[in-house]
Amino acid sequence: MKRIAHVARVSLVAALLTAGCSSMPTPSTPTPTPTPEPTPTPPSAVVTVSIAISPVPLHAGATGRFNIRVTGVDQVSALSLDFGDGTSATVGSASLSLDVSHAYRLPGTYNATVVATTSRGTSTSVVVVRVEP
Repeated sequence: MKRIAHVARVSLVAALLTAGCSSMPTPSTPTPTPTPEPTPTPPSAVVTVSIAISPVPLHAGATGRFNIRVTGVDQVSALSLDFGDGTSATVGSASLSLDVSHAYRLPGTYNATVVATTSRGTSTSVVVVRVEP
């Protein structure tokens, strides 16, 4: 019986050697775990601010209404408006749509500038205001 077991073992070793394997266990090489690729961040939305004035034409001494709209963000941390006549207004933590009133005392052409500050930076818009006598 020992002879049969010995022959079977020799046959098994011969079969393994023929197949290119050895009867000795080979240390396993760990398979590297692939590093997941980072998820690309979508491009940030563009922050825009727009300003419109009414009524047009605006007359000296009359109150004009500036409508300011900010798009591309959820919140405005600060909003500043320079009316172009030496006066300005600043609003902290503003809504995305805001109406501001202003009266120009003298006729002329003014550049009204609005700057919106958000978590994504600042955005500026300018509107030319023509004030008639």
